[in-house]
Amino acid sequence: MPQTTTGHGDRAKQITDPESEPKIDKEMLEETKEASNEDLTEMEAIMIDVVVQVSLAPVAGSSKAGPSRGRSGH
Repeated sequence: MPQTTTGHGDRAKQITDPESEPKIDKEMLEETKEASNEDLTEMEAIMIDVVVQVSLAPVAGSSKAGPSRGRSGH
């Protein structure tokens, strides 16, 4: 909310323009929406990176020879 300070000597008085409030609220809402969209985009990119890294990581205990169940196959 824009304020103008007027004063005489040590005393100051804050004057607020009530007509500017809705305009400022709208601007703040737009800035908040833009920031949250940027955060969401960044979070999605991080999640995609994590999934890609996990999918490329070797799985512990696995081998390229195929599944093994500890049996001789008989």
